[in-house]
Amino acid sequence: MKMKKKKFTGQISWLLGIAMMSSLLAGCGGSADSLQQRDTETKEVPSSQEATDVGETKSEADPLKGPGNVTLSFLGFNLDFDPNADVMAGVIEEATGYKTQYSMLPSDGADEKLIADVAGGVKYDILKVTAGQFQKLLSQGALMPLNDLLDTYGQNIVNGLADEKMWTTFSDDQGQIYGIPFMNEFPRQVDFIACRRDLMEKAGITKMPTTIDEFYNCLVTLKEYYGDEYIIFSTHNGWTSTRCISSAFGIYNDWMVDENGQVQYITEHKNFKAYVDFMKKLYDEGLLDSEFAVNTSNTVSEKLSSGQAIMGLSNHSSQIAISTSLVENMGLQMEDVDFICPLKGADGTCSYMRWDSVNYVTCLLKNCENAADAINYIDLKVQNQEWICIGEKGVHFDLDENGNYIPIMPKFADDKTYAWWYINATDTDAYAQQWQARVKKSEYQKDAFDRTTNYTVEHNPDIYVPNDFLYKPAAGAYTEKNTALLNVFQDYFVQVVVGTNDLDSGMDAFMNDWTASGGDEVKTDLQTWHTEYYQ
Repeated sequence: MKMKKKKFTGQISWLLGIAMMSSLLAGCGGSADSLQQRDTETKEVPSSQEATDVGETKSEADPLKGPGNVTLSFLGFNLDFDPNADVMAGVIEEATGYKTQYSMLPSDGADEKLIADVAGGVKYDILKVTAGQFQKLLSQGALMPLNDLLDTYGQNIVNGLADEKMWTTFSDDQGQIYGIPFMNEFPRQVDFIACRRDLMEKAGITKMPTTIDEFYNCLVTLKEYYGDEYIIFSTHNGWTSTRCISSAFGIYNDWMVDENGQVQYITEHKNFKAYVDFMKKLYDEGLLDSEFAVNTSNTVSEKLSSGQAIMGLSNHSSQIAISTSLVENMGLQMEDVDFICPLKGADGTCSYMRWDSVNYVTCLLKNCENAADAINYIDLKVQNQEWICIGEKGVHFDLDENGNYIPIMPKFADDKTYAWWYINATDTDAYAQQWQARVKKSEYQKDAFDRTTNYTVEHNPDIYVPNDFLYKPAAGAYTEKNTALLNVFQDYFVQVVVGTNDLDSGMDAFMNDWTASGGDEVKTDLQTWHTEYYQ
């Protein structure tokens, strides 16, 4: 059955149809005994061979050459493995029929290498890049519009993106789409503060704090009991490393929108001073790591892993190494490691922004010679998503009584460790469930995920706040200048916390730097877009 053809426009409300979503979920949600069965039961778009046989150009898209008739070139980000030698290269070739030659940008100077390659006319069929790299390529006019290609060969891609509004982020003002987003797998993830429960109980603390006041009192008790024997609370520099704390002050992002629809910077938030004062108090009283200004996420993890710190910021990925070290090297029990989720204020305030973010963006250069096959290849990967990303039932994973994915170790890790590197797009709803098999491949990661993210989703679902600017197109002052603004603010925030600057007397100098870095332009850009989008 051929899908009804949809034209891509600026309004994009046409993206998801009930019938099409049903057929896609049927194809991606369940396992199959063979690739042949999967292809027969799930394929709704015209196959590449069908298109080749017909020999016609559908819509305004290029015709397919078809699997076996072309080798695609794929450029991705740097990771410490060989994508051409990994087992996944063969899995994807079997699933799609396409031979693919993979290459990576360097770990250092990736942006410069990418721009130089594009300027030099180097040809790639598929680029998987960061949002920032996508914007640079788009601003230089280097990208191919994808509307007709997606309309003709990419219906699994289109229907798989549950949040249809996300297409606007990668479109121009005329509704031309230039990028395919690979969305964050589970937007309701939370960072958390990992804790040495054994040391806390020794100091008389039997309950993990849930409010900002309980957290402070807990730190004071630990300091009084242990003195300088341990770092009481460690986190890396900058305000973004303290979201578990800022949540209690209603601060969830650098840019927010107030109840009157007015865009405000973090420094304008009504609780900003109280938040900074709290962080400074922790530092002044020796409750916050004295090396806060120079800490990185890696050094915080090392301080927790080595037993130097009682508490420290963590996430479910970094917690693997931390818990492994504490349990297997230092002799702790798993229950000796506990977690503090985003904190509440005295009035019950807790605001934590959802991670409705884009991990990477896939785009095609204007000089791409295999555009139709590139989109068809990505579409086939979405169609066979479970088999590619999670594997075969009974071999790589099983399902528990609730239908949750459980990895079969070590086979899952052996074959699927790098599967995510190859992903360009997903059926986002299905992948949110399938992806959890990856979280569960380590008992320590699963423990942290269950006791933080899953706990928060179940017990505190109201804390999540949407990103006010999630759907803003990747253009304008915000895209061009906000990174510089954030760096200026991060420096000021850290200086105030550690006492080398003052919140009040230093504000004028900070605002001068902020304005010079484009602060007013970014605010105007965001306000204009927000007013027009939500009016």
